Amino acid sequence: MKQRLSFKTEYVWLAAIVVLALYLRLWGIGFDLPYVGYISDETRTVDHSLQIMRAGLLDGAAWGIGTLYFYVQAAVNVPIFWLAGITGPDAVPTFVELQTAHNITAPNIGMPYPAPQIYYWGRVLVAVFGSASVVVLYLIGRTLKSARVGLAAAFFLAAFALHIEFSHYLIRTVPALFLLLLAFYVILQAYNRHSWWLYLFSLLPAFAAIYAKQNSLIILCPLAAGVAMSLWHEFQTRERRQFALTAATAVGVALALFVAVWVLTGFNILQYVQSLVNRVLYHPFVYGGTWLGASGENTAQWMARQFFVERPEKYMLLLSLPGVLAALALRGRGALLLSVVVPYLVVFSFFTVRWLHWLLPVMAMMLLLSALFLDWLFETARNALPTVDARLLGALHIGLLLAVAWPSISFAAAQNSVAVRPDVRNLVDGWVQQNLPPGATLVVDEYGPYITADNFNVIYVNSITDKDVQTYRTEGVDYLVGNGLKLITFLNALSDPRTGDVANEQTARAYQMMTELTPIHEFKGPFIFTPDMQVIIFQIE
Repeated sequence: MKQRLSFKTEYVWLAAIVVLALYLRLWGIGFDLPYVGYISDETRTVDHSLQIMRAGLLDGAAWGIGTLYFYVQAAVNVPIFWLAGITGPDAVPTFVELQTAHNITAPNIGMPYPAPQIYYWGRVLVAVFGSASVVVLYLIGRTLKSARVGLAAAFFLAAFALHIEFSHYLIRTVPALFLLLLAFYVILQAYNRHSWWLYLFSLLPAFAAIYAKQNSLIILCPLAAGVAMSLWHEFQTRERRQFALTAATAVGVALALFVAVWVLTGFNILQYVQSLVNRVLYHPFVYGGTWLGASGENTAQWMARQFFVERPEKYMLLLSLPGVLAALALRGRGALLLSVVVPYLVVFSFFTVRWLHWLLPVMAMMLLLSALFLDWLFETARNALPTVDARLLGALHIGLLLAVAWPSISFAAAQNSVAVRPDVRNLVDGWVQQNLPPGATLVVDEYGPYITADNFNVIYVNSITDKDVQTYRTEGVDYLVGNGLKLITFLNALSDPRTGDVANEQTARAYQMMTELTPIHEFKGPFIFTPDMQVIIFQIE
């Protein structure tokens, strides 16, 4: 007879996992502030949310400004605008700062932002979305198999270093994952309950996930596969005429909703989705695009190297390979899970340039597969050893979960410890103020430090390698403040034939600077989540 977790025990474990998830995601959440711009999506989200506040939060005509998460971020600004309306703007310093920042569209990377509180609370909101994803993954696992599977999957996601890291940023990938998991959970419930209205309801979080970030459009394929599989299940179990009538009703309701939104708000959902699809199809990241530092490996090699060799989450993800067999044993529900994983990877394989956080949706589903496999091990051990105390086997199960997840938790904790330390730019600025002559002209990398310009002529550039040393001499530049990691990246690219002519010119200039100019000072220290950021100051004589 199967032993099940009691209601009380189950939710005590879930609460503990959610607390762990929230703690790991809030630890160091104020990193880098007031300096912003190192993740371009953060500045874009804040700026567009301010534009939306100016246009009107609920103004349908303003929806074309950006994606759904801009509106979520705009909600962070509402209390500030509301309070300023009551007390007067001068009584709310943050409101005054926001008005100053209203027209900032692309601040120099590394420049202090006049209203860092907006970034702080926006990041907190993303961390909450990340922790909420843990809860939804638990619900999916519980529905697929059991509470034990749901708790194991939730724990794995709570401890997943990549998800923890990107839950610190004010970007839309993490909220989009929450919406994707929610859409899949509703589809799973529709599959179990044979409910057409749940299929219709699943459109809301699915569209919201797509609307949250254009890269999330790759979920269209897996979600469509999941819905198709569920509908085929319905087709086999229902009388044909009833099936056709109900399907027609559901499609009609969906179209009516689209038309209602279009008429009432002026926002054409289908046209917007088409524009996003075009952005993905013709973006240089996809289908033959190029990017400096892009891996020449195919997607399978890249994923195997990243997640099964180099990343600390590899032990959790390796369990997903035999977990595929455990999912197939569930038949329809397990195949529904795989219908998200497999199409996602197929679509992603067309991407020329790959960012790790784009894989978060499929990683969450792979963690579910790992949880299913561990549960199969637990059940096998209990059946093979009927005389062994079930509590002992449960303790061994928990111990295995901890052992598998510990490298990821340790890595995330190390990153968070870096995030709470003052970054290297403060050291650079202080040293420059004390050691360089007033009135000197400094050219500074956009990914380098911010230099207080009161006593200096500071010029921020995309890269100090945009020009050669002789040009800087002609222009009267005295010092170059360079991002050492970027210079090293350029030097490493010298032997890479894929970098292109422009990149080769920059690598040649980087080589010239590193060989002809003598660094007068070098700094190493934390920078966002990088423990050893390097800044080099060159003097041009």
